[in-house]
Amino acid sequence: MAWREPKLRLEQLEEKVPELFEQPRTVLYVGAMKKQHQCVEELREAGCTITLLELVEGNCEYYEGKDLFHHIVCGDVREVDQHFDPGSFDVAFWWHGPEHVAQDDVAPSVAKLEEIATELIVLASPWGKTRKWTYTVIGRDHLCALYVDDYLNMGFNVATLGEADRWRKGTQLLAWKWL
Repeated sequence: MAWREPKLRLEQLEEKVPELFEQPRTVLYVGAMKKQHQCVEELREAGCTITLLELVEGNCEYYEGKDLFHHIVCGDVREVDQHFDPGSFDVAFWWHGPEHVAQDDVAPSVAKLEEIATELIVLASPWGKTRKWTYTVIGRDHLCALYVDDYLNMGFNVATLGEADRWRKGTQLLAWKWL
């Protein structure tokens, strides 16, 4: 059986935050690896204008000239405030990314995203501990484990798929906050 987790997450997002797809918005999309960008097509179909903030220069170069993102900025989410003014976007969308920064950097990074966005913050991550990554590409290692309480403590609504600490068993967290 194919791993269906990305499709399940999209279905969950459409169910829990349908307003995201009901009108065109400006979206800051944080993090997209080569050929891996989830929910971008659906956001575009909703008429959203999407700016990519990506850490890895090679990934930024990959997306240059493609018709997925309106604008591409090579930079670190932990320094998002150095790239964009407050209120620059309607939505900040950090889909499977918070686990790639140190635990102590998650809340400050999210707070900066809250300054950049005016309407909504959407986050997704594995639920808890995952297998140890063997990749050597910067930005791929999982540096922290996030649980429901981590998102609740930052004021987010949370939906879960699967069970905590189960790798690739639908073990995902979706968090969203209307500003």
